[in-house]
Amino acid sequence: SDLCFFKEIPNINSLYHINSGYDYLIDAVFKNQKELQIFIDEMDCLVKEKNVLNVIDVVHNEMFLTNENHFE
Repeated sequence: SDLCFFKEIPNINSLYHINSGYDYLIDAVFKNQKELQIFIDEMDCLVKEKNVLNVIDVVHNEMFLTNENHFE
């Protein structure tokens, strides 16, 4: 399946099955734009439609598990 392709790519940090017009959300990290473009080109045969979003700045990240108030 297509998921096997994505599971084997070391740049992929997280892979989510989603809704709202798309099947999957891929959270991936690349050293530079060239590496990202190579990845996009390689998955062109598997993906009908894609929307690439680049993170400009991390504003708030993974705070839930670091806050004692979230645990009983």
